[in-house]
Amino acid sequence: MRNQLSFLCLVLLLLFDSTFELNWGEDRSTLIQLRFSLGLRSKEWPRRANPCIDWKGIGCKNGRVTEINISGFKRTTIGQENPQFSVDALRNLTFLESFNASNFALPGPIPEWFGFGVASSLQILDLRFCSIIGPIPSSLGKLGNLTILYLSNNGITGPLPLSLGQLSSLAVLDLSHNSLAGSIPTSFGSLGNLILLDMSSNFLTGPFPPGILTLPHLQYLNLFNNSFSYLSGFDKSGRHRRDWTDTYYKYRGEPGTLDENEIQDTSNSADQPNVDDPEPTIDLTYYTDLPSSLNDTEQRDAPARN
Repeated sequence: MRNQLSFLCLVLLLLFDSTFELNWGEDRSTLIQLRFSLGLRSKEWPRRANPCIDWKGIGCKNGRVTEINISGFKRTTIGQENPQFSVDALRNLTFLESFNASNFALPGPIPEWFGFGVASSLQILDLRFCSIIGPIPSSLGKLGNLTILYLSNNGITGPLPLSLGQLSSLAVLDLSHNSLAGSIPTSFGSLGNLILLDMSSNFLTGPFPPGILTLPHLQYLNLFNNSFSYLSGFDKSGRHRRDWTDTYYKYRGEPGTLDENEIQDTSNSADQPNVDDPEPTIDLTYYTDLPSSLNDTEQRDAPARN
């Protein structure tokens, strides 16, 4: 009898534990809608299964969806016919903290509603290698809890919106390998929690905001393959004068564009990087597990130099 009671208690616990059971109202219907709009296969998201338990890439807390990771997923045959940036269903996931669609084709622009339409709780947005085109919507500046933003390796065009400088919690901002033009807004100098800033391989011009160089947590700065006209505080090699131990920073612009009055000749120093070196490689996934609180960032190891 005691064993039977123990078994019954275990069954009841599983039935009512919201960690295992998805809220069978709005969240479940929203995931079904998202599954349809993206043309996802039943192999990853089986229709009759419990998403919190059986759907690949779904994370739940207290019965609500907090994480969606469809990185590298394949579409159905029908879904491949006209793929689009169709994620309207995300509006209804009010507890969403992370959305990772890297290496999943989302052709088209990021809709303007995205920044004020998705949950304000969103902390991680990873849209690398998604075939995105068009400008970065200014509404992304509304995502005040965002700590990690990856938009690299797409076809994003246009200027950088000033509103990105409002993302005060941001630790990682990777906009590399796009077709962004214009200058970097001075508002980026207000990103006090920034650890990584990668703007490499774009068409950025104009002066580089000096405020970025004094950000207290900044460990990695990559400006490679742009055409900045003026970088106060950099020497000829692209090294900033501030002493950043175990930190990588590099600039490469058009020859002769540095202001000679603002540079320091350190060409005889053996440890200076060569501006003709190939673009460095670094595993940026190192930063996908950054803590939501950045109080301990100084204790984390910096990326190794290449």
